[in-house]
Amino acid sequence: MALEAIQGIGRAIGLSRDPIQAVATVVSSIRHELRVDVCSIYLYRRREQSLWLVASEGLRPEVIGKLTLRAGEGLVGLVAERLEPVNTDDAPSHPAFRFFPESGEALYHAFLGLPIIYLGELLGVLVVQQRERRRFSDEDLAFLTTLAIQIAGPLHHAKISGAINRSLSHREASSDFLPGIAAAQGVAVGTIRVIRRETSLDLPVVTNTDDPVAESRRFRRAVTATRRELRAAAERAARFLPEEELALFEVHQLLLSGDGLVRDTQQRIRSGMTAAAAWVQTLREHLAVFEAMEDPYLRTRAEDLRDLGHRVMRHLQEGAGSETAEYPPNCILAAEEIGLPELTRVPQRRLAAILCNQGSELSHAALLARTLGIPAVMGLKDLPLDAIDGASAVVDGYEGRVCINPSPAVRHEFRRLLRDERALDRELKGLREEPAVTPDGYRLRLLVNAGLLTDLQPVRRAGAEGIGLYRTEFPFMRRDAFPTEEEQYRTYRKVLRAVGPQPVTMRTLDIGGDKPLPYFRLEEENPQLGLRGIRLTLAQPEILITQLRALLRADCGLGNLRLCFPMVTSLAELDSGIGHLRQVLSELRDEGHAVEMPPLGIMIEVPSMLFLLPECLDRVDFICIGTNDLTQYLLAVDRDNPGVAPLFDELNPAVLRALKQLVDTARRRRVPVTVCGEMAADPEGAVLLTAMGVDSLSVNAALVPRLKWLVRNISRRRMRRLLERVIECEDPGEIRQATRQLLQRAGL
Repeated sequence: MALEAIQGIGRAIGLSRDPIQAVATVVSSIRHELRVDVCSIYLYRRREQSLWLVASEGLRPEVIGKLTLRAGEGLVGLVAERLEPVNTDDAPSHPAFRFFPESGEALYHAFLGLPIIYLGELLGVLVVQQRERRRFSDEDLAFLTTLAIQIAGPLHHAKISGAINRSLSHREASSDFLPGIAAAQGVAVGTIRVIRRETSLDLPVVTNTDDPVAESRRFRRAVTATRRELRAAAERAARFLPEEELALFEVHQLLLSGDGLVRDTQQRIRSGMTAAAAWVQTLREHLAVFEAMEDPYLRTRAEDLRDLGHRVMRHLQEGAGSETAEYPPNCILAAEEIGLPELTRVPQRRLAAILCNQGSELSHAALLARTLGIPAVMGLKDLPLDAIDGASAVVDGYEGRVCINPSPAVRHEFRRLLRDERALDRELKGLREEPAVTPDGYRLRLLVNAGLLTDLQPVRRAGAEGIGLYRTEFPFMRRDAFPTEEEQYRTYRKVLRAVGPQPVTMRTLDIGGDKPLPYFRLEEENPQLGLRGIRLTLAQPEILITQLRALLRADCGLGNLRLCFPMVTSLAELDSGIGHLRQVLSELRDEGHAVEMPPLGIMIEVPSMLFLLPECLDRVDFICIGTNDLTQYLLAVDRDNPGVAPLFDELNPAVLRALKQLVDTARRRRVPVTVCGEMAADPEGAVLLTAMGVDSLSVNAALVPRLKWLVRNISRRRMRRLLERVIECEDPGEIRQATRQLLQRAGL
C-alpha cells in the first residue's frame, strides 16, 4: 500500500503544472495515507534564514504563505538546524516547542518532522502531527523519507524559479529573484514589454500539395520578403551601431543566401510537400546538427536558425504585419527568444534591458546588448511571459537574475547600484589603453574568446591584447561539405589581419560525435568520451592537413598566428599532430610559400594531462587550460544535466589543486599559461588564477574592462595570501566566501 501511495503521489507531482497545487497534493495524500491530523511543508529561505509555510492540511488555511519561523525556532526549526528527523509523542512538552496561536497547532501532541534535502543542501521541512500522543513508527519515517526525496527535485525547481512565490503572492511586491544566465552586465529598473511570436515551427497539418510550382513561388516570395525585412532592420541599426557591429545582421542573410536551407526546401517542394512543411522539415534537419553540439558557442547558433525559421514562416502564412507595439521609457524587452530586428524597433534611448526564456551569453541579442551597454539575462526558463507585460522589474545582469514587481527596498537598492555603475563605467573608459598590472607590478594579459568575424572589432574597443581562443569550427558548420583549403585560407587571413599585430590563438577543428557536422556524422553511445577533437582529425588526417595548410599560408607576412591542438589526451596524439604540422610546413616551403613555424600549444582539458604535463612542455610553446571541460571530467559531472549540474563548481578544491599543479609545473619550465574557460571570466576565479601565476585570461570582450579594473586594484601579494589559505579548504563554499571577502574589501 505504501509503495502504491508513493507512486501515486509521484504521478500527481509530475502531472501538476502549478507548484502550489503539487505540494498541496503531497500534503493531502500523506495526511490520508498515514491517517494523521496535520501534514505541512515548510520551505527554507537561505537569505532570510527562515522557514516559510507553503502548504498544509490541518493547520488554519489563512496562515499558509504567511507563517514564517526563524531557522532554529520551534520543532520545525530544530529539524532544519540538526538536518535530522525529530519524532516526539508530546510536542508541547518538548524543550524546543514554540507556540504559534495563529496556526492552531496547540491541539496536536504527536510530531514527526524531517528535512527535505536536495544535493546536500536544506530545501525545507516535512511535518506530520496528530492530536493523540503516540510515537511515529519506523515504517512511517521510511515512508516520509522516501517522499521527501521524491519531492525534493520538483520543490527545488519551483523554489529557484520563484514559481511558489508567484503562486502564493500573485502580483504583490516581491524581494525574490528569478535566476537565469548573466549574458550582459549591468543593472536596470524599468517596465517590461513582452513580444510574442505569431508563428510555430511545428509541422503543418497539410503537408502535401498538388501544385509544387505554386508552392515554390510562395516560398521564393517569403524568402525575398524576409531578406527585405532583414535589410530594413540593418538600416535601422546603422543609426546607432558602429559599422563593424552591423556584421551581426549579415548572419541571417548568409544563411538564406547559402545553398543549404533554400536548396533543400525547394527539393522537398518539388517532391510534393507544401512550402511550409518543406521549410519546417529542412529547418529541423539543420537545427538537429547545432542543437546536438556540446560546444555552447556553436550550439547557440541554432537560435539564428530558429529566428530565421519564424520569419520565413510568418511570410509563408502571410502574417507579416507592421510592428505596432509601444515601448515605455526604461523598456525591459522580454520574449522567449529575441531576434535582432525586434531590438532595432525599440528606440535606443528607451531600451534598458533584455530578458529571454531561451538563449545564452553567446546569443546575438546578448552580443548586441553588450555593444549597447545594457544588461541582458537569458535562459530565464520560468519567466511567466503571459503574466508580466507592463509589470515593473529590476534586472541584475551581473548575477543573471530578475525581480518582477520589486518591493520598494529592492527598487531603491537597484537605483543606487545604477548610479554606482554609471560612475564606474566612466572610470573604466579611461583604462582601455592601460595594461592589466597589479599594484605590486604583476603583468596579466587579458585576451578575448572568438569564433566569428563579428567578434573581432570588440577586441580593440575592450582594450584586450589579442585573441586567446579562436574557434575554427563555425565556418565548417555553415556548409554542406568541408571547406576547401582556399576558403579556409581567406577566413583565417581576415581574422589574422583584423587583429594583427596582436596574437591570435587558433584552435584546430574541434568536432566529433558531440559536435557533428551536417555532412560528417558519427554515431556514438557516449560522444563526450568518443572520437572528438584531435582524435578525430588524426583519424581523418586529410581534414587536419588541409586546415594546417590554410592556417600557415594565412599567417604569411603577418606572424601573429598561435596554433593550438584541442582535447589532447596522450603524448602519441601530440607527437602525431606535430608530425603533420612539420610535414605541412615542409611541403609549403617546397611549393614556394614563405611560411614560418608558429608557436604551438595544446588545450589542457582532460585529467590525463596532469600526469603527462612535464613531457608535453618539452614539445610545446604554451598551454591553454579549458576549465569547463577539465572541471567536468575531474568531477564526473555533466553540467547540462539538471540532476547534477549544481555539483559543477570550478572552485571545487580538487579543481583548484589540479589547476595550481598545472600552473606551477608550467612556470617552472617557463611555459606561458592561458586560461580560457568560464572560470577566467568570474571575478573570484580570476583572482585565484592570477594568484597562481597564469600569464593570460581569455574571456568575452565585454568582461575585459572590469577584469582590468579588478587586477589593477588588488595586489598579487594579497591574492597569493588568499590562495595559500583557500587551497587547504575542503568546501567550495568556504573558498567562495573567502574570495568574496577579498573582492568586497577591494570595493568590487
